[in-house]
Amino acid sequence: MEAITFKTESGNSYLYSPARKVVIPIPQHADEGLLSDNFSNNDFLVILEKEGYLENFDSDYSVRISAKDIENSIRDVSQVVFEMTTACNLKCEYCCYSDGYTVFQKRRNGKLEFSTAKVVLDSLVEIFKSKVATGLRSEPFAISFYGGEPLMNFPIIKEIVEYAELLNFEGKEIVFTMTTNAVLIDKFADFLCKHKFRILISLDGNKKHDSYRKTVSGKESFDIVYKNLKYIQKNYPTLFSYIRFNAVYTNKSEARDILNFFMTEFGKYPQFSQLHKPDLAAKEVDKIKSMYKEIEIPYELCMQKDLILESPIHKRIFEFCTKLSGHTYHDEGELSNDIFRSNYPTGTCVPFSKRIFVTFEGNLFPCEKINRDIPWGYVDSSERLIINASTIAERFNSMLDKYERICSTCYLQQCCTKCAFQSADLNCDNKKSKEQFRNILSKIYSYIEKHPDIVNLLKENVVLK
Repeated sequence: MEAITFKTESGNSYLYSPARKVVIPIPQHADEGLLSDNFSNNDFLVILEKEGYLENFDSDYSVRISAKDIENSIRDVSQVVFEMTTACNLKCEYCCYSDGYTVFQKRRNGKLEFSTAKVVLDSLVEIFKSKVATGLRSEPFAISFYGGEPLMNFPIIKEIVEYAELLNFEGKEIVFTMTTNAVLIDKFADFLCKHKFRILISLDGNKKHDSYRKTVSGKESFDIVYKNLKYIQKNYPTLFSYIRFNAVYTNKSEARDILNFFMTEFGKYPQFSQLHKPDLAAKEVDKIKSMYKEIEIPYELCMQKDLILESPIHKRIFEFCTKLSGHTYHDEGELSNDIFRSNYPTGTCVPFSKRIFVTFEGNLFPCEKINRDIPWGYVDSSERLIINASTIAERFNSMLDKYERICSTCYLQQCCTKCAFQSADLNCDNKKSKEQFRNILSKIYSYIEKHPDIVNLLKENVVLK
């Protein structure tokens, strides 16, 4: 990677030095000198060259993970997610498990059995016992429920919760969470409230915004969900206080109207999620393409604390501020594990460093969003949890080997968020050339110049877990 000069919309010039991981303002004549490679008589540029700001940067992608890194990740994991069922009582038109995608298709139909969940929980209890005491405060341990629609398998949820509350997770506070479409939430509100569930509800806004979310019979689901939420809001205020909302952004979305709807009706703002980009090989690729729309939030709204990271440009600025600094940690496990401080191709997480996802049939994956072609672990027929850390490390390192060539020529490499295991092949739609990265830098710093308070707002209001 070479040093890059760029201009903002106001005409100011900057230098991005990948070797020093900094962006500095430079005089316009210095910008012109760099672009022409004629700066021997320019004192300012001579100083920059002497101090290493103009050096090329070549990533050292020799780092590979070990079985010990995998074991440490599992030891420090803060969440286990159970796929309760692949069945769903809705048939959303943009669902990632629909014919608009291929990468998420490899899953069979079925429901989780309690015996499978019990093996995983018992095994984690034993693994946590081996954790070396650090003296740091332990984070809460989340036991989460996912689907399909998880409440369609409520009896097993009940068994898991009641069993987990009897276990000793080495001083960790157990937190129960769930992602649900809220079609059945009224029926199980007593239980969810009693066990202080943190709930993320999928709702895209008012009836117009939410109209892609259909029932299996093809009817819009908004009226059912809205009625249930109002019931919870009135009769279970404590449970309602633990509810968050996720709104998928589509071509029917208008951020201002959506935010006004949620605040007026529920006194809360939602988080926004971008519609997954469709796979070109998918059967309904054109249908998903027609629904896609980039998230756009009016400036005066996205400067509010609860919405500051919902803006794509704010997320990008935040990524640059954290990833380029080299001094950011997300939890205590990263402080004690050297692999998290190392540079390797892609933005793929070390397996199991964030969560363990358990499918209904007992297969283990690092998260719910990746390919399910080959399990990373499993509950075997003898009800034992099998995780071969050496095999997992080899598989991960093999992926790094394949991506090293692609990543080494990408100018976004130091700020990459791309997960290699969400792709079906080695094509990376996130790769950026020098000119593309220059345009990104220009856009970011043009925004910062117009809104100079944004960096401090991010610093003061965004807390890393």
